[in-house]
Amino acid sequence: MTDFGTQSPHFSAQVAGRQMYDAETIRPEEDDKADLSRMVRSIWVRKYIVFGCILGFAVLFFAFAAFQPKQFTANTTVMLDARGQQIVSLQEQVVGDLKLDNPLVESEVTVLRSMALLHTAIENIGVDRFDTLFGEDGFEYFEDSLIPKETQRLNFIADKLSEGINVYRVGESYVIAVSVMTTDAELSAVVANALVDAYINDQLNDRQTMANSATRWLQDQVEEARQHVVAAEATVEDFKRQLLLSSGASEEVLQQQLAELNQQLALARSERATEEARLSQTLALKDSQGAIAVAETLDVPYVTAMREARQELLRKDAALSSSLGANHPDRRNLAKEVSEIDANIATEVDNILRGYDGRIEVLVNREEALSKDVANLQSKLSALASSSLRLRQLEREAEAARLRFDELLTRLGMTQAQVEIQRADAKIINPASIPQVPSAPRVKLMTMFGGAIGMTIGLVTVLIMEMMRGGFATVRQLESATGLPVMTVLPSAEVKSPKDIISLLNSRGYHLLNERIRQLRVMLPIATRKQKNCYMLLSSDPNEGKTSTAVALAHAHAKAGASTILVDLDNRRGSLQAEFTDGQLVDLSNYFNGEVPIDEAIIKGQQTLFDITGASHQHAMIADSVSGEQLRKMVEELKARYDVVVIDAPPILAVSDGLQIAPVVDWVLYLVRWRFTSEKSVKYGLDTLQNVGVRNIGLVLTMVDVREDPDGYAQKYDYH
Repeated sequence: MTDFGTQSPHFSAQVAGRQMYDAETIRPEEDDKADLSRMVRSIWVRKYIVFGCILGFAVLFFAFAAFQPKQFTANTTVMLDARGQQIVSLQEQVVGDLKLDNPLVESEVTVLRSMALLHTAIENIGVDRFDTLFGEDGFEYFEDSLIPKETQRLNFIADKLSEGINVYRVGESYVIAVSVMTTDAELSAVVANALVDAYINDQLNDRQTMANSATRWLQDQVEEARQHVVAAEATVEDFKRQLLLSSGASEEVLQQQLAELNQQLALARSERATEEARLSQTLALKDSQGAIAVAETLDVPYVTAMREARQELLRKDAALSSSLGANHPDRRNLAKEVSEIDANIATEVDNILRGYDGRIEVLVNREEALSKDVANLQSKLSALASSSLRLRQLEREAEAARLRFDELLTRLGMTQAQVEIQRADAKIINPASIPQVPSAPRVKLMTMFGGAIGMTIGLVTVLIMEMMRGGFATVRQLESATGLPVMTVLPSAEVKSPKDIISLLNSRGYHLLNERIRQLRVMLPIATRKQKNCYMLLSSDPNEGKTSTAVALAHAHAKAGASTILVDLDNRRGSLQAEFTDGQLVDLSNYFNGEVPIDEAIIKGQQTLFDITGASHQHAMIADSVSGEQLRKMVEELKARYDVVVIDAPPILAVSDGLQIAPVVDWVLYLVRWRFTSEKSVKYGLDTLQNVGVRNIGLVLTMVDVREDPDGYAQKYDYH
């Protein structure tokens, strides 16, 4: 944002280069950022609207709440028990515990809200107890209705009470809260507790009724099953006696004998297979490696002794081989002894192999005998099995009847136990107590709520007013829209006439308007680079501070020591002569008509530091009666006599006089009223000036409310 006391960057750059302003060559940066601080200041300026809305709505809501009847709320909480006490097995429960989940909890909440449960609670309390709340006279009976009067009254009370009953689940827990709100504190607590008691009693009654029905049914089933078991067992015993008489032995004895024979047969087969395997391995070893190799695998003392003797002879022969030849008598004797031992070992191995054959033959004969015994016994069992098939079928039927009887008997015992130990699936964890203070209306809360609504409406109203305001709010917006520099920003001032401007500028102490006029006065000579200058003040529409700014600028130049004249060419609304003079009759109208020289049309400053001249408003517009050459001549003559010439011209969109005057001045100051002059008016006026050849144009943002302006902090500065 541009500070009040800071020159535009475009302005400074062009002054340094001694260039003229040209809207086509200047492209200020767009200001498209949301200015939150400016919005806050705008709200603060209109704070009385916000405060008024807050106060008004707070009073309205307070009055509304204060006249409402007092309501008392009693609260009680019930917890659904998910633990399920295991007094009996879950499989034996006639009425199972609740398997709590979200749908089931919500279902229980719905049950607590039901009208049927509320009717039960009202009946438990007593209908007459509610006469103090609703009154007998406030109830209208329908004489032609088929519903009895007592039922109609009960329905009426329930409908009224339901409006103040709220049942809800506490968070994600298994706790259900019940609140009852009425105008009677004691009755609120009574209804809340009665409603919960009715809910729990209803659970117990349902479970008790179901358990009793199940007990009676099971008793009948148990008696029927007992009779069936007795008959089935008697049939089995009769058939066993008949079977034993016909077979001479029971099936169990035959099965035991068959098992023993099968065991002996299996053992004989195993021994035979072992002996055959051993014989086969020994023969294979003998064929491949000889009897000596077989002897090494046998654990027979005689064979072992011969093997050791043979090894000893071989060691001796090996010892002699190092010194004696193979034909030496000692070595031949040793070889002969080894041969004799080998022959003995071979003979013994053959004897052992013949022993294996004998044992195998014995085992084969035993196996054949056992097989015959097993076959005979199996034949007996097969004959007995055909007779026992019916027995086993009868035994299965008896066993099934016995199992069913036991199951029903156990079930009956469990059900009878449940009749005595029934418990509800919910319990009261916080009974309702009589409320001591009313829960509604909450006067303070309603008042605060009304204030909050009022503040919201007030803020929205202020923001809508802010958004609906037209014109330019910041220097950056104005520069971006026009492409021209803003030379200064003038704050609004409480003045009623041009004289008040002079008084304000002459007052002691710091004033922001005075500093901004000084800023404008200092910047203008820098822009023109001339010793003597003529400035014309223009605006798009009336009431944009043009005359006040012209007086202030002329006063500032005169106060700085420059000879200054203020020319009032706003002949339709000219008031400066009447304001600062004693009514001189000669003015610029006479000068333009050639009646007097320029000196006689000038009014010397009597109440001001600067001189004044102008054309009276009785004459026609300058554009119709004065040529451009006459205006140029007037400006030259005035510049010859004064250092600064300030011309107050009429609004450019109202009359065309400004277009006639603008080309002959050194600088045009185009005034734009803050938040008032539309962008369309400003652009049209500037385009019109450029079309007549005016290039030296500077903008002045006037009548700015420093409380809302983003750079309004400058108003707080002061000298000490």
